[in-house]
Amino acid sequence: MPASSLVPEGREVYLDHVGLFVPDFDASPGKLQELGFAMTPFVAHMASTEPGVAATPSGTGNQCAIFGQGYLEMLGPTVDTPLSRQLRAQLDRYPGWHLIAFAANQPEENHERIGRDGFKPLPLVRLARPVPTDTGEETCRFSVIRVPPDVMPEGRIQIVTHHTPELVWQPRYQHQPNGVAGLTGVLVCVDDPREAAERFCRFVGVEPVERTDTWEMGLHEGRVVFIQGRRFRELYPDRELPCTPYIAEVSMRTEDLTATRRYFDNGGIRYETVGDDALRVPGAEALGASFLFHQSPEGGIL
Repeated sequence: MPASSLVPEGREVYLDHVGLFVPDFDASPGKLQELGFAMTPFVAHMASTEPGVAATPSGTGNQCAIFGQGYLEMLGPTVDTPLSRQLRAQLDRYPGWHLIAFAANQPEENHERIGRDGFKPLPLVRLARPVPTDTGEETCRFSVIRVPPDVMPEGRIQIVTHHTPELVWQPRYQHQPNGVAGLTGVLVCVDDPREAAERFCRFVGVEPVERTDTWEMGLHEGRVVFIQGRRFRELYPDRELPCTPYIAEVSMRTEDLTATRRYFDNGGIRYETVGDDALRVPGAEALGASFLFHQSPEGGIL
């Protein structure tokens, strides 16, 4: 699939990627590899807030698992900066998912828009990271809109514009041994699902959608679903809810659920069967992050 089809067109908004925060990179990549994710090489992030100004270390680094649609990012601290301190503060709340990134175009226009809507955006960030390619190392570039942590307490919620999508979605990185082909959804536990959904939708520029017991974002690709913490406990009495807000689960579509199950069985990975079309790997098996693997396009979060 060409990279151009993996990023939004015009004013579309996609669920772009999710971020799993880790305190260090010593053992964490190995755990995701055990789950069947092929991770890209580690890179330290460099950032600049002014065009033409040399980039400096942002304080974090990452490794990614690239899918046919979307990707998983594992982030950890590298040097002491405000950004790395925010990462550590989130880990003090709970281990696991802490980042939801939406893909959109017109970064300057979106930055101005959310400022008018009272989100108090931080300066527009121009991120860069080196990536190996078949012809040598090149630089992957993004524009990123972030807000202060108290504005979006659910986690690091950001809008990303890909300037070099062909470097992210290189074919050699897209094969996942566990069969995952796409990022499909995120489940977020909050005290007030309607308020959270409306705020997220104002942030990215889409409309909220009310469902039974939940609210959802009207994205053009992917789902983000908000559920009240009390209702989450009723539906999943055996699952942990350390706090609210809490990014409780991420769903991913697999090409062949039977093959995914076999991969986990062969690797000794503990999982739960969810209905007829999904498997859940709980946080205890996955660095605190709950994964839901499903096969049908209609499956996934709730």
